[in-house]
This record gives sequence, structure tokens and C-alpha cells, in this order.
Amino acid sequence: MVLIGLICIYRNRILAYKILLGYAISGILVQILKKQIFKGFPRPVEYFKEMADQLHWVDGLQLNHWNSFPSGHTASAFLLATLLSFRFKDTAWQLLLFTYACLVGFSRVYLLEHFFARQYLNSQYCLSKFKNRV
Repeated sequence: MVLIGLICIYRNRILAYKILLGYAISGILVQILKKQIFKGFPRPVEYFKEMADQLHWVDGLQLNHWNSFPSGHTASAFLLATLLSFRFKDTAWQLLLFTYACLVGFSRVYLLEHFFARQYLNSQYCLSKFKNRV
């Protein structure tokens, strides 16, 4: 996301500043929520540890066990999709951007880092915060 913000500096400085500032603010907010407000929320690998043999594992991936909400990856993806969708008014581009954000959220569930319901809440929160602010 930072890379996209830096690339935008050459084409659209205002959009670049919105992306970089949004990324910084959302990153700080996610960490405060994750480490202070929702501290100790289990991740799927911890929650389902009795069923570990039935879960899908990705080889070589080091899984976290705690502090699962909110997802920084999903927050960043939806922030970027929201900001860029205001720039690109074409519905096809907007659909592509939000598909990207949803796939980021899905990947976090697939990798056993987050629960689907929390990813959904996270995406809705991100959309509600940035919908009218661009």
C-alpha cells in the first residue's frame, strides 16, 4: 500500500497523501485496537486447537495464536480499495478494487489468521469510516 501511495505521488499528489496518511492512521488504529481493546482474542488456530488435525495447514507458515481482531491486512486493503474507487469512477474498476480487498480478507481466513465473521465486521467498519471522507 505504501508503494502504491508513493507511485501516486507522481500522478496525483492529493490521492497519494490520502493513501499514505490513511495507511498510517489505520495502521496505528488497528494496533491500538488489537493490542489494547481486543487483546487476547484467539485466532482460529488457537480456538480450534482440539481439532488441529482437521484444519488445513499451509506449509512453512508461522501462525499467530492471539490478538486476531481487527485485521491490519484487511483494513489496509479496504482502505486502499475505498480511496482508489473514489478516484476511478468506472464501476468495473471499483468492482475489481473491492474484489481485491475481499480476496485479501479471504486469504487471512484461509491462512487461519482470522475468523470470517471478524473479517466481515472489519471490512464493514473500514467502509463506513472512509465512505464519506474522501
